[in-house]
Amino acid sequence: MGFLRMQQSNFGGAMNYLTQAEQNGFKDSIVTEALATSRFWYTMSEASQAFDENQLDVAANKYRAALIMRPHSQEALNGLAGLLTKQEQYEAAAAIYDELIKVQPRSSGAWRGLFLAYARDGQNQKALATSARFPAQVKVGLLKDPEYLRTLATIYHAENRNADAERVLAQALALPFPNNGANLKADAKLQYAGILMEAKRYQQAAAIYAQILSDDSGNLSAWMGIVSAQHELGQDNQAIAAVQKMPPASYEAALNDPGFLSMLGSMYQQANQFEVAQGLLERSAKIQIAAGGHPSIP
Repeated sequence: MGFLRMQQSNFGGAMNYLTQAEQNGFKDSIVTEALATSRFWYTMSEASQAFDENQLDVAANKYRAALIMRPHSQEALNGLAGLLTKQEQYEAAAAIYDELIKVQPRSSGAWRGLFLAYARDGQNQKALATSARFPAQVKVGLLKDPEYLRTLATIYHAENRNADAERVLAQALALPFPNNGANLKADAKLQYAGILMEAKRYQQAAAIYAQILSDDSGNLSAWMGIVSAQHELGQDNQAIAAVQKMPPASYEAALNDPGFLSMLGSMYQQANQFEVAQGLLERSAKIQIAAGGHPSIP
């Protein structure tokens, strides 16, 4: 019955039967190993369920418990790294991706995760060093990944390597995005719009963000994107109007992003709404300080 429950992926049930089997004298290595396997996958299922229910601290504890059972489990390492990335704990995520690469040296997902974790943590030199270490097959695959290319171009711009940035953006824009991305899924559209933003094609990017919002009016990334595009186009009044149209939940979530708050502060300053601008900039500074950093110069 225990093995049957394992085949059905009912690991909680399998644990019950296998524990009873051990208690009744079946303490051979096969039953012991099956019980350990069931405990591992039951813990992983608890972690996955907690993640889906946005109970991220519970999920993190479960993934770590699974790693105690199997320290080199690719599934547990991937799960924990993805969770830490979602929590914006990029340094911790990078450490887990580094462990995953030791277990799975040719994993494109692990290398991509490590690169993006360093990039999002502002560690540009480590991100570039990581990209230089990509195995050949991983590098070929990531040259077709729009998020990787956009992030790499952003780093090159930040490092004043403008020629390299333009070269990478040209590669990204040459990827297949038929009909200006109209038939793509929302995630792919967001990636395409991000590339257009990095290439300073703000009008095209704004059109993509508008497409996404017409299908999903609560898409936070699209709202932040269209506001950013209109700001870059010098259309601050339209950008402020877009902010005022954001659903309350999306607006509240956006106010937790210090970069977005700084941009809003700039917009309201240009609109001579200085008190609003001051409040937004003060909130941005407080968030950055609370995260252990320093307010950005802008």
